[in-house]
Amino acid sequence: MNSMRLFIPLALVVIGNSADVSAKQLDAYAVCPGIEDPRERLACYDSYAGSIPAAANLESELILASLDSPGLVSARNSSVQIDEKTPLSIFPVAGLLSSDGPNHIRVINPRSSSGLRDDRHVEISLGFKYPLIDGVLGWVRNKVSEGNIGWVPDNLFLSYRGEFDFYAIGGTRYDSSPIVTRNQVPGLALEWRFGTDDYRSIRFGAFHQSNGQSLNNKPSVLGERFALSIPESQAQDPTACQLLIGGEDFQTYSLGRQRFEVEQCHSGSTDFALAQVSRAYNFWQLRYRYSNSDAVYADNLLRYEIELRTYDDTHDEIFWDPQDSSRIEDYDGLRMSVDKGHRLGGVVPLLLRAEFKAGTSSLAALKNFGGKVSIGMKTSSFVSSLFYYNGYGKEPSTYHIPTEHWGLEIELR
Repeated sequence: MNSMRLFIPLALVVIGNSADVSAKQLDAYAVCPGIEDPRERLACYDSYAGSIPAAANLESELILASLDSPGLVSARNSSVQIDEKTPLSIFPVAGLLSSDGPNHIRVINPRSSSGLRDDRHVEISLGFKYPLIDGVLGWVRNKVSEGNIGWVPDNLFLSYRGEFDFYAIGGTRYDSSPIVTRNQVPGLALEWRFGTDDYRSIRFGAFHQSNGQSLNNKPSVLGERFALSIPESQAQDPTACQLLIGGEDFQTYSLGRQRFEVEQCHSGSTDFALAQVSRAYNFWQLRYRYSNSDAVYADNLLRYEIELRTYDDTHDEIFWDPQDSSRIEDYDGLRMSVDKGHRLGGVVPLLLRAEFKAGTSSLAALKNFGGKVSIGMKTSSFVSSLFYYNGYGKEPSTYHIPTEHWGLEIELR
């Protein structure tokens, strides 16, 4: 009943606003969406705008949101003049779900020279963002003085990126569960967008990153999987792993290292045990992004990002090796990427990309880098690339081990 009481007045507001939109203004939605150039398309809408009450403007924004990219809608929202008496209930409180950076499907082929042993597998990386208070921030922007407008962000985003490995094309790294979580990165981020002839943004946010694995240094019900004592029935003829458990040194290990040693003994592989290691940390992100086009590919495309991370509340200790005091900020914290569009011979559309990340705990940590280069070709709806990766920091569980691999990548946006 309460929901009906709320719905009826909201419906009356929308119906009342619809009556104020003339037939001529509605023609804009039949004519303007077919214009490819974003600036010309906006100019088309403006030519039909005429004199529309503030509330109708907001309704128009909701309709336009389904026709334009979220970035253009937000840019337009920031310039809408809102009447002080306009009720907050008709604000476009939420926008559209969109990708947050490129989404990838990769076939990974590890090099034999890699420090991290691995099998060939498929990786899927998915990222999205959802604008939470787009309209409210536009209203705040119109409330503050002109000199303070720059302090008001364009939006608050709920962001998520997940990376999953599929060991379903052969290999012996996992004896079960071919779908393996590598990265789960949820967070909240404020974003400022600016620029008229190009696309620039600054993002500041808080994120949590973990790999969702089971091997950690804390007691939990998952510990029931690890037999850390010799059953009485096998005490007379113990296995090699049970002899390890019964040793004097084993009793001095932390719980996490005990689990690691048992997993390693049973699997016969350090890498197998490392793949089960649970890692988690929180971080703050400050990122600057520039692009001279909002398209995934353009012949003259130049796009780059510079990102700084600072870590807090980390659970990333190398508990199985007391001699190694490394932490995540020794291998990550500074990230950069550059995309360049090029049409080879005036015919073949290529996308060239270079990515780089390094530690920020000290100047010496800058040498602990991970770098990736790729060359791709644009097709009708995606970019397919060949890539090569070398360095540290591929994933949370093995960030301190160098890895080298190459593969085929399909980028979806």
